[in-house]
Amino acid sequence: MAASIPSSSAATAAASTSVSASTSPAASSSIRALLEARPPATDRFTYLTLIEEHLSPEVLPTLHDVLQDAQLTQELGWDLVDMLVVLLPDSEVCLDDVARLGNPREVILKVLEVLERITPRRGGGGEYSDDSEENDETEKENDQKCPDDNSVPAETSRIFVALLGMLAILHRRLKTKYPSRFLETTLRTILAAYRPTSPAMTTAVLGLVRSLAARRRPAPPIRRSDSQLSGLAMAEPVLAPAEAPAAASAIGKVGADTAQSDASDAAASSVPDPEAEDQVAPSEGAIQQRLLQSFVTCILEAYVNANDMAWAPRLVEFYYPKRIVPGRTTELADFRESPSKIARDATVSQLVALALDLGLKYSNVLVAGVTKGPVRRKPLNGVDFTKDGGLESIALSTGGVLCLLAYWVFASDVFKSDAAVPGLRVFPDYYAMLVTFFNGNAAAQIAQTPGTVEALVALGLWLDHHKLYSDEDDGSDASHGGDDFMPFHHLLTLCAVFHPLLAVRNAATMLAGAVLHANPEPEDRLQILQDLLENCMFASLKACAVTWLREEIVSATAATTAVRAAAEAKGPAVPSSTPSLFGGPEAVEQLQYAIFPDLQALQDKSASSDLPESASDAALLEYWMQNAPFLLQATNFAYFLFCSDQLKETVVPPGMGPAIEQRYVEPLLQAASRLRSLAGEEKDGQGHSHIHDRKEGDSLQLAVLDLDVLSSQLSGIKFT
Repeated sequence: MAASIPSSSAATAAASTSVSASTSPAASSSIRALLEARPPATDRFTYLTLIEEHLSPEVLPTLHDVLQDAQLTQELGWDLVDMLVVLLPDSEVCLDDVARLGNPREVILKVLEVLERITPRRGGGGEYSDDSEENDETEKENDQKCPDDNSVPAETSRIFVALLGMLAILHRRLKTKYPSRFLETTLRTILAAYRPTSPAMTTAVLGLVRSLAARRRPAPPIRRSDSQLSGLAMAEPVLAPAEAPAAASAIGKVGADTAQSDASDAAASSVPDPEAEDQVAPSEGAIQQRLLQSFVTCILEAYVNANDMAWAPRLVEFYYPKRIVPGRTTELADFRESPSKIARDATVSQLVALALDLGLKYSNVLVAGVTKGPVRRKPLNGVDFTKDGGLESIALSTGGVLCLLAYWVFASDVFKSDAAVPGLRVFPDYYAMLVTFFNGNAAAQIAQTPGTVEALVALGLWLDHHKLYSDEDDGSDASHGGDDFMPFHHLLTLCAVFHPLLAVRNAATMLAGAVLHANPEPEDRLQILQDLLENCMFASLKACAVTWLREEIVSATAATTAVRAAAEAKGPAVPSSTPSLFGGPEAVEQLQYAIFPDLQALQDKSASSDLPESASDAALLEYWMQNAPFLLQATNFAYFLFCSDQLKETVVPPGMGPAIEQRYVEPLLQAASRLRSLAGEEKDGQGHSHIHDRKEGDSLQLAVLDLDVLSSQLSGIKFT
């Protein structure tokens, strides 16, 4: 090994050849100064100061030759990292020298110090800073939230990639009794600096973990649900072309995560750890593997939360193809054709494969970590090596495990993956996951981790599609008691209300409806609907409850009709069955005042002489803006009930029509007329001062179409 490292005189001779006629006079002077002042001509500190004074891109080839002196590099290497990172990518070979020949302990600490200086900008970017102090609260906020700006400065990505390549080599060289102590600090620092919107950073992380993992295999191909990868897809690696490192050095190969990206490639030209210890603690293998498992789950969660994977919308399209709007591009098609989205699937596929290589497979212990709590958001921060070597204190990221489970079930159906799927059930597993994850401020949690919440929705869609409600299921119905259905349904509706992406909210709404209909007890289903209609503060969710009620009536009516037809076919002696709860008037009777409340107060308020006209109009406008989705859906439900002779006979309670016409329809039509008048006045510039706000005025103009639909439908219904 020593024979491969040039001697001091040989390095000097080689370096002198770099001074050519094409080199500038200033660079030539700097090169001569570096060569002449090499220790022992000067002491270490003087020579380091000289390097800092003369360092430039033109001097780097000479410095590379100088650094082949292993003894000198061990003494100076860790001090050079700061100087060299700002000259990337030109300085990559010199950083490679430092990683191969420097003191691994010292250089690891310096690399981590530089990583800590890659501070996030507002909106999720980052920049290299010489100031090592950071605002912990700002850092915590940036770690939890998806960045608003998907771009990461090129300089930040280059530094991150190069430093991870160095760490891969340095940890391979490190020989100590407890290497896990260094690995834990390294992984925690990388996680803090990692920006999941940077393809280059993600690729470097993959390369680092592969180089450190005991088991290795090439990155898996992207699974496609329809065909093999096209040439375009193969040309779109996880790493964006503009960010791809040259991979000319060992650290470059790790950063690029190429097929040859193994830090052991540098072994032939590296020197042993000068402070090497002969023995490694027996438990170190298991501890390091567990640290890497925890790290990969953290990276997976961070990536999914920063990059829209559309798992839930794609599952909805896959399970319910008849609901796809003709002519509209689907998420399934988009993820098959868009290079950037193909790359997202490839990245997650590689992270999941890496987790499998590290031994993360489905088990009861894995599920227990996300069903029993506590929720681990930064598990690497809680490692305690004083207890049994630290193995028991190394937890997995709760969100990362949920993403792992979601990908397994998603790939099993959409990609037709042959991997084993989790043996989960809605009760108790999935319900416990929701209870554990949403313990506390659910709205804030959903906003901070939208990808993890989507993974939960995707898991629910898969379980519902395969009718996996409990261990006693016969494959056709949810054979679980109704005690847990209402709180379970409530947790699902939180996703439907608070998730920032409309497609995920729609998927969560569809799942909530499916869960409601899967409850085998009609009394429980009616109780859930009543609770939503009477106590829910969100108009959109109350509108969903009306939709689900209509679906229950349609299903019950169809079943009743089929039973009666079968009974009539057997002869008049066979008595007809009693209508079900939703097939008769009981359900509508119980819910009618929640769906069609008394709105005469709107008339009284607008006619009150105690309020100025502008104030009553403002109250009317506010009521419409807050309740429009629910009012429109209730109007559709009235049309559904009273425009069907069959439903008027079987479902509508006696006397209900005239009653709701008086207390609900007439005041609502009058209010709609007034709102249309206000919209006309605002359009003509004659509106009242309370609607002079542009946003309110625009909202009123957009509401006119809905008001016309509402008025047209209600006016066309015969309630008697």
